[in-house]
Amino acid sequence: MIKSKQAGIGLVGALGIVAVAAIALTLGIKTIPHYIVYRAIVAVVEVLDEDHVHDMSKVQIRRSLERNFQINNISELKVSDIFVIVRNRTRTRLELNYEKRQHLLGNIDIILVFKKSFEFR
Repeated sequence: MIKSKQAGIGLVGALGIVAVAAIALTLGIKTIPHYIVYRAIVAVVEVLDEDHVHDMSKVQIRRSLERNFQINNISELKVSDIFVIVRNRTRTRLELNYEKRQHLLGNIDIILVFKKSFEFR
């Protein structure tokens, strides 16, 4: 009698692969939109005229950001809630800082933290 070797993946292995793929897909579907919004916010700040930001008042900076938020359809966040404007004699720094809580499943949530600093001279 010749013993045959088993070839291929078993049922338990296949179910494990499907479970891992489902978890990765769920994480992607839940988190990618928040990263897209974050990239849009970064693009809005990078569009600001670097030569004139330091000459603008804090109110003018916020208004410019709000206008660009409307143009880019970023309505879920407010400029005054996520940006801190820090000024000194030679520089203006915009600090982006916010958290987003996303329900995953059951009683499991994930928290996404977005931080970035922009300096203008």
